Amino acid sequence: MKGNKIGKRIWHRCVTALSCLVVFCTTYALILPAVALEHDKTTFYCEKEEHQHTDECNHSKDPLCGQEEGKTQPGHTHGEECYEIRVVENQICGLEENENHQHNEQCFETIEEKNLICTQEEAPEEKGHSHSANCYLSVDPVCGKEEHTHARECESNKALKETKDEWENSIPKKLDEELSKRIVQVADSQLKYKEVLENFEIVDGVEKGYTRYGEWYGRPYEDWNIMFVSFVLKYAGVSNEKIPYGHDWNEWIEDLTKRELFEPEDYEAQNGDLVFFRDQEDENDLDKKIQSYVGIVKDHNKNKVIIGDFEDEVREVIVNEEDYKVLAYVHPKEEQVDVEKPEQQPVQPDEENPNPEEEPKPEEEPKPDGEEQEPQEIEYQLPEEFTAETEDFTLVLKPRKIAGVETEVDETTEKEEKPVDENDGLAMKNYVLPTEENMQDKLDEEQNMTVEEFDQIQEDNLQQKEEEENKPVPTLVVEKMDETNIPQEDQEEVTQLKAQSLEEVDPEQLLDLSLYKLRFFVGEQEVNLEDQKFDAELTPTEQFVEKYDTSKELEDVAPEAEIGTEYTIQTLSSIEVENNELKEDTKKEENSQLLNEENKTLGFSLRGKMFSAKASQTPNPTFTVQTYGNVKKNISTNKGDNTIPVVDMTNGTPSLGQNVSLQHYKLTTNGKFDKKTVVSKIYEAKSYQYHSAPNISYFDILIHNGNYKLKEIWVLKDGKNAESNTRTDWTIKNPSTTHFTNRQETYNSDPDKYILIQPNTTIRLVYDLSSSNFSSNATFYDYDITEDGVNTRVNSKAKGINNPSNYTGSGSKYAFGNSNTGTGLADITWKKNHKINSYNGSAGDPSGNGFVFDMVTGVDTNGNLKWNSGIIAPKIFGSTSQIGKKVYPKGNQLTFTRQGDTYTLSSVSGANVKTIKNLDTFNHPKTGSTTYTTIWTNNFWPLDGVKNTDPHAGTYDKNYNSSLRATETYKTNGTLKHYPPGDDGLPHNNLFGMTYDIDFTLDQDYVGPLEYFFYGDDDLWVFLGEYNEATGQYENYRKICDLGGVKPSRGAHVDLRTSILPVSGQNTTKKYRLKIYYTERGLSGSTCYMEFTLPSVSGAETGQATGGLNIYKETEDLDQTTDFTFNVKFSKNGQQLLDDYAYTKYDANNHKIEDNLIIASNSNITLKKGEYISISYLPIGTTYTVSELNVDSSTEVYTGTSNGNYVLSPDKTLTGTITQGGNTATVYFKNVRFFKLPETGGFGINPPLIASGAGLMTTSVYVIGIQKKKRRKK
Repeated sequence: MKGNKIGKRIWHRCVTALSCLVVFCTTYALILPAVALEHDKTTFYCEKEEHQHTDECNHSKDPLCGQEEGKTQPGHTHGEECYEIRVVENQICGLEENENHQHNEQCFETIEEKNLICTQEEAPEEKGHSHSANCYLSVDPVCGKEEHTHARECESNKALKETKDEWENSIPKKLDEELSKRIVQVADSQLKYKEVLENFEIVDGVEKGYTRYGEWYGRPYEDWNIMFVSFVLKYAGVSNEKIPYGHDWNEWIEDLTKRELFEPEDYEAQNGDLVFFRDQEDENDLDKKIQSYVGIVKDHNKNKVIIGDFEDEVREVIVNEEDYKVLAYVHPKEEQVDVEKPEQQPVQPDEENPNPEEEPKPEEEPKPDGEEQEPQEIEYQLPEEFTAETEDFTLVLKPRKIAGVETEVDETTEKEEKPVDENDGLAMKNYVLPTEENMQDKLDEEQNMTVEEFDQIQEDNLQQKEEEENKPVPTLVVEKMDETNIPQEDQEEVTQLKAQSLEEVDPEQLLDLSLYKLRFFVGEQEVNLEDQKFDAELTPTEQFVEKYDTSKELEDVAPEAEIGTEYTIQTLSSIEVENNELKEDTKKEENSQLLNEENKTLGFSLRGKMFSAKASQTPNPTFTVQTYGNVKKNISTNKGDNTIPVVDMTNGTPSLGQNVSLQHYKLTTNGKFDKKTVVSKIYEAKSYQYHSAPNISYFDILIHNGNYKLKEIWVLKDGKNAESNTRTDWTIKNPSTTHFTNRQETYNSDPDKYILIQPNTTIRLVYDLSSSNFSSNATFYDYDITEDGVNTRVNSKAKGINNPSNYTGSGSKYAFGNSNTGTGLADITWKKNHKINSYNGSAGDPSGNGFVFDMVTGVDTNGNLKWNSGIIAPKIFGSTSQIGKKVYPKGNQLTFTRQGDTYTLSSVSGANVKTIKNLDTFNHPKTGSTTYTTIWTNNFWPLDGVKNTDPHAGTYDKNYNSSLRATETYKTNGTLKHYPPGDDGLPHNNLFGMTYDIDFTLDQDYVGPLEYFFYGDDDLWVFLGEYNEATGQYENYRKICDLGGVKPSRGAHVDLRTSILPVSGQNTTKKYRLKIYYTERGLSGSTCYMEFTLPSVSGAETGQATGGLNIYKETEDLDQTTDFTFNVKFSKNGQQLLDDYAYTKYDANNHKIEDNLIIASNSNITLKKGEYISISYLPIGTTYTVSELNVDSSTEVYTGTSNGNYVLSPDKTLTGTITQGGNTATVYFKNVRFFKLPETGGFGINPPLIASGAGLMTTSVYVIGIQKKKRRKK
């Protein structure tokens, strides 16, 4: 029974769980349609059919070849009948006929000559023309459709606009009588108004929505913060003359400053004031964008301000000190004036003037005949814009003052300027307005009016409005001035305008200069609008562009170069000067741009009656580029304790017995060579033309050389010497923030950013030295002077490497072991008194250094040394087997520390050698308690890691006090002796050799240092060979360094330039090889310091120094019209690159869409599905960062460097580096969409989920209740 209950209980629980599952699944099935993929149906308002030209668009229904189909025309080939054959006999015997010779048939040669007598020309058969497919093919599309691809601009609904009546309905019908309250009322009525984002225009890649304030002002798609405030002032009753309206921040601030409308710094704000403020800077966020605002003070006690265009909306904000910094105030004032009325004397009426308050008006006397009548003043209204067309351009003038606003300008009184805070960006001044009507008197007067009088006023206002609307609109006439017939009143201004227009213009580059005068007419009467300020747009005609655009004629032009024709508009405008007087002074206002088909309209500000239009070819100046480096050089000094003795062999190696003098080089306290930094020329200066070299990537010949990094750009000042290293003679620029331009206009826009390239400009690129390590293989040789580890000589016969069998011929034997190893060869001399195997004393070397020069004269083709006559030696180098010689040819490396092109030996390592570090540092060795202060060594013992026959000798025997000796011993002719102790008292593998080759390539323009520097012992020979292109071998080796002899450590310095033939002919580079031979033949100490300065492969054509970048866009969607936005950044060595680079856009079929486009770092581009761009001329080492922007939340972005090989990119970014010249990096971006809830406008899925949850709980409770009832019954 109990078991049955348990079973039923389990069964009931299962049923309950299944019931819950059924309810959940049913509910989910009901809401499943809401979880489907959203289908985005975009509406386009461009009213254009989307169409892309295909091959079919170029096929015509009718033939276009211009030929008619016809019959075949027979051809003609010359036959025998076309020729006349003539037989000619030529004498060939060469003899004259006489008694000894009679001509016969053998004396003549018969030749047949053919003469053409046919009058027809040979021609192939001409078949009648039959139309082929090519006859119907047109170069231009003939489909009759405009090519159009829907873009984001097509989604802008231009119908979403407001009329004047609509925005005026948003303003309260009844406004307060107090101005400050009226201003707040109007501003308050606009709260929560939002920019219409569905109606937009794209300006400089940014979408700008429509606003009623922009529509009112005439600029519906611009930033509207200032236009909102102007709108409020307008409808609050503040005229444009009291506080000028505006749209541009800088121009508006300038207008307010000129009218002295800014309040003093101690001013306390009032409601209705205009407040200027900006965001506070954040020390923790240096990239924070600082925005400036102007708003209406709503409540000055609570710092409440109403702002327009605050996150695309009219909002009320609290301006507190933590978030904002207040800059200035403008206080709108009522029109008030206090006028003292003089006492009126009563006037008695008389017959002639019955009304004493009205004075009789004198009758105007008519002017005599022939005298010109003064023109009657005409009232007029300004239109929204003027338009005038000439043969050269179309000019559109937009008055700065809004249509319907009075154009009279109040005079202001100039006051002394108050000091301003330049950092705030506003000029704050006191201002004084002229005395105006007293507003209080006007209000009192209105309170006493009757209803009829108010009605009459309204009727008068309506009539006045109608009269304003009916006022005539002036027409604009642009008059091209004839310099031969200029009115007297215009001559001075024309002269000055022309003179300024010709400033800084090469007459050879000037294509056209025309002067124009603006004239305005109402009917036939001219009106004066010289004080009116206009926003002008000038568009050259197609004929003018075609006539003067020179960009198509130029050749060898880099895509980034600013080329073609520069079109410049220049004006003169009057300004106010001291003593409150308006004086006819002038200032130049100049705007220009390149004239081409893509961007022809030129915008500028215009005030005055004249302007000039100048077309001039952009200059292509030739400029000079110098290449210098901050080179480090060893410091030569006088002999001292911390100096190294060196022989200068620049002018050739010394001869045997020559008494050489020593130079001394300074060491630092830590034992390194002391160096100084010298600004030195590395390459010869080169000349470039701007059009073909518009930015640094074209003339930085070290751009791909990792040994140098550009530090500074020097620009030579006028009148200074181009060879000067004085920094004050140059203008120093930072390469990471510098651009180059040939246009004065571009340079003037930011002189700190640009370098103006002019004829004879001299630029010096100054580089710092980069550092790294450089390793290459060396061959080591271990020499033994014993063959059993003990005996150096047996029966007067030397052993090991000194074995007589290693020598051939007769002469002085070159041997190892010095004078303290018992070889019996120490005292051998060469040429009488020159010891070659032990220290060569003053008898052989008058300098007292132990040198034995000229033992070696050269090397053979196998790399073996050539010994001088009278010397015989084993084959100590090379692979030839010798007794006592062990070769280690592979797996061993010398490592150099590189700074720029200077390489300093720093360590040795490898399979057969002991790793030794700090070879660039010297020390004084110590044996026991004795420190050898006269010896400098770097402890060069590379073969201490191997042992052949000889013992490692040199351990200081501290128990032997008679003299210094090592504990290790040898035998000579049976006598046991001790090896000498090492200078450091340690055992070493003495007696070894090394060969090392250095290859380098020299550019013909390289003028930098070419040096080899060595310090050590014993023998060192260095040879320089040239590469023979024909044989593929290095040949013609010349000895450039000779430090032969068993001696203390000595140095050598060689300037290789004296040994190198100049690179000439068609070859711009030449290859060389240094072969270095080194031996350690004595015991005790070993030093080997090497340093050489040789150029890398640099100075090659810079075209090979750049790479490319392709950016592809893929997506799983079928839509090929959507634009995807990417941000692209370029940097090098952590610094952002500021140059412009050319790129081309292609479609999915690799068809070119656009070329010669320009991109700079941190720019945005757009790509559709399947499209890609190809960016060129990126410097080697450029790091690129590509990021996709504005990605929908339902989309995941995958990136890769090849198509089909993608990885998920959470940050939607891919970064890489251009590593090789001539190569193109590739990046792919692919979008994959996943399911998301559609924005249907309904309640979404929350209600169904709640309902399903409720149903689930209800069912559960119901089932549980049934179970409980059943249990109770039981």
